[in-house]
Amino acid sequence: VFDMMSGSKIFSFYSPEGAESLEVAVYRLDEDGKWRRRDGGGISLTADAGNTEEETVREGTFALDIRDDRSVAFHIRDGGLFSYETEPLFPDLQILGSSTAFLEEFRKMDLDEETPVAVMVWDGGTEMTSCTPEDYFRPEKFSDMDLVQAVTLKFSSQPEGDGAGWENGEEDDSGEPSGGGEDTLPEVISGKENSGAPEKMTLYSACPFS
Repeated sequence: VFDMMSGSKIFSFYSPEGAESLEVAVYRLDEDGKWRRRDGGGISLTADAGNTEEETVREGTFALDIRDDRSVAFHIRDGGLFSYETEPLFPDLQILGSSTAFLEEFRKMDLDEETPVAVMVWDGGTEMTSCTPEDYFRPEKFSDMDLVQAVTLKFSSQPEGDGAGWENGEEDDSGEPSGGGEDTLPEVISGKENSGAPEKMTLYSACPFS
């Protein structure tokens, strides 16, 4: 009734045995017809997400919301709730037609392999091509479309701390990454008791905790 199904979807998942984290990736199809990761990240899977000690499969939900400004918001519930939202993409792009395809049926997801769960297409022309999540593996199908994005999920055998943390690698209107990635991470300074402020830095706020 509210036309929410065209831009929003809730997926149920059962993590495979050995999965330590769940990784989400948001891709954009570049001018060369190749997928470029523009955002995403991952979370550690909760060991006691409502299951008994005898159960090795953990259950959760992945909610996906595609906004009018081409940003993507998602929420993962696995014992706790984890939320993230990408930046808007090409806000001045004139769009006349759009198409979205979601994964509609349960599918076995192998450990450490990406599975497309959504493909989104926008175009300023008068024609629009239909699509399925499997078209993620056939990007040449969208060669005439103005903007194409895809969302994938991957159950990883690596913990969240081993490279599955949230990224922020959005692109600007030129299509080039505007931030994020390994080269732009801030330097981590180990804290030492009563060591004072690091050289060339001034302490402006502190909060004690236990």
